[in-house]
Amino acid sequence: MSQSSTVKKVVVVTCGVPQEDKGASVVLFFHYIKAILQARYNVLNIILVPDIGSQKSAIDSYHRSLTLFRYFSIAPVETGKEILIPSRFSIQQNLKVKNQVEGLILNHSAEVLLVFDIAAAAIVESIKIDKKILWLGDLNFQSGWYHFMYALREDWRKHRWWPYALAQRVAWKRLYKRLIPEYEICIVASKSSEAALAKLDIRATFLPYPWSNEGAVDRDYKRIRPSTPTFLFFGNLVGLGSRSSLHFLFSELYPRLLAHWGPNGFHIIIGGSDELPNWVSRIIDQYQEIEFIGFIRDLTKRISDVHAVLVPIDVPVGNRSRILTAQAKRGLVVTHRNAALGNSFLLHGKNCLLADSADEFLACMVESVENDIESLRIIDQAENSYLDHYSPEIATKYLLDIVAS
Repeated sequence: MSQSSTVKKVVVVTCGVPQEDKGASVVLFFHYIKAILQARYNVLNIILVPDIGSQKSAIDSYHRSLTLFRYFSIAPVETGKEILIPSRFSIQQNLKVKNQVEGLILNHSAEVLLVFDIAAAAIVESIKIDKKILWLGDLNFQSGWYHFMYALREDWRKHRWWPYALAQRVAWKRLYKRLIPEYEICIVASKSSEAALAKLDIRATFLPYPWSNEGAVDRDYKRIRPSTPTFLFFGNLVGLGSRSSLHFLFSELYPRLLAHWGPNGFHIIIGGSDELPNWVSRIIDQYQEIEFIGFIRDLTKRISDVHAVLVPIDVPVGNRSRILTAQAKRGLVVTHRNAALGNSFLLHGKNCLLADSADEFLACMVESVENDIESLRIIDQAENSYLDHYSPEIATKYLLDIVAS
């Protein structure tokens, strides 16, 4: 018997090209796959993308980064368009590559099928494998609904889309309820998703996900804080977390900050990889205390130069990676208590500061400015919390145990 025939075979299906340090979910896909390879499994990664040509550079880079592993192969599959598409009263399903993908899985003679997110699950529905594991990020019936609610706040004319938003929310739930029971294990990246799926009679297990970090301020580094209370806000600026945060910042928090510190008495730096929404740009032009700097090249340095990192995400879904990034880089995180619904490791006064209201946010921000000793204690424990739960070396072990069991 050849050596390769004794190696346990795993097929991993991803929507998007796994990347070591760019993107959101594709980053953790990369670390999971790399850990499985390091555990000496034979891995085929089926990569679902709308257009292979536009992703060729990313695909080649990804493949080169893992070529040192003997039993690793990839199979890019072009879907032509997104797999699951909200459309008026339903969710359209683009399943034209279903047979192609099933053929790749069966030809690999896989013992374990690991599927990342619900769109990939739709493609491999009903395929028979000894062990099937599903990983889910944000739940579409939650994130889509909250996006609609914020769209209403930004433009009242969106009110006419109520029937479609309601219908799509129901359709998403039906799709999750149909697809997930096929899997032996359903892993969720957000603790709050366990309860949301339980309402659909679906059992899921929360696991911290691997989130990489390059660079953190040394613990012995003597920080010199600016004389003006200064805070950093960063994110992609267009996702649900950013949308929620920006609304909370301008609608509720900013008036409290102005009343407490006065005009030009504080400084909020906003950075992100995307353009600001138009409604935010119009507001910033009027607020002299807020500065938009675009993409942040040295995030570690920026975090070290402020009193705290603001993450005022009040939407009660998701497990926000920007919080993990800030903790890993030794930033003092001030966030909404709803963030702890997704990340149950967030503990007020232990590894972050949690607030329910704008008044509590202000109190936490004042604390970060006036109490350096307490802030440093929380920062130390925040870094430890990241290392103990979300560092790739630790977080990947949870999934590896499931694959091996």
